[in-house]
Amino acid sequence: MDTKIQSSPSSDGFFRSALAFSGYTGYAAIILFIIGGVWLGGMLPPLLNASDSPAQAVAKVSDNLFAIQIGSIFLIASFALFGSFGAGMAM
Repeated sequence: MDTKIQSSPSSDGFFRSALAFSGYTGYAAIILFIIGGVWLGGMLPPLLNASDSPAQAVAKVSDNLFAIQIGSIFLIASFALFGSFGAGMAM
């Protein structure tokens, strides 16, 4: 006697909670990207200008080095969460 038991997404509680988790990671990825890239990383307004001399560019990056490093950590976390969001939306 061969019986196959298959759970459907509507009745599987773990599937629904995993899908909700992956959906919320999309929001978290956006928030971390804004904090890390835009606010700490100096994307808007741009930290460097095309008319800056090399010495000015080095001075601006040196003055904001710690914020850029922390912003990079936020961006790495954002990209990791975006991967789980994409995997959840592919389900």
